Amino acid sequence: MNSQFDDMKSRYTSIEKIVLSFCESLNNNPFYAVQTHIIRVFSPGVWASLGAGYEEGSRSTVNGKKNDDNRDGFIAALSAGVPITANQGVKLSYIWSEINTSTAKIVHSDTVVLAWSIRF
Repeated sequence: MNSQFDDMKSRYTSIEKIVLSFCESLNNNPFYAVQTHIIRVFSPGVWASLGAGYEEGSRSTVNGKKNDDNRDGFIAALSAGVPITANQGVKLSYIWSEINTSTAKIVHSDTVVLAWSIRF
């Protein structure tokens, strides 16, 4: 198993050397993100929340030339939780997200999550 890891590591190192040989310099701008959440507790254990986040940046520069690959994204979530018993609860969430570059939409997702938790 160790030899497989060493083989993969050497292949990755070889690929990395090839890529870097074509690029004298590769730099990325900073990637910034901000998020906020609002939570409302209706009674002990019963709650709802709304959250949102935005991210932008990470434009790359290769050999002094800026690429048109700046990324930005937005994510929003709506969640609600209720207790089932004194030490168990259920949470239902809807999550919407979208990630874009300057030239194309990379990812758009709508996700529904049902979670069960045990407190001990």
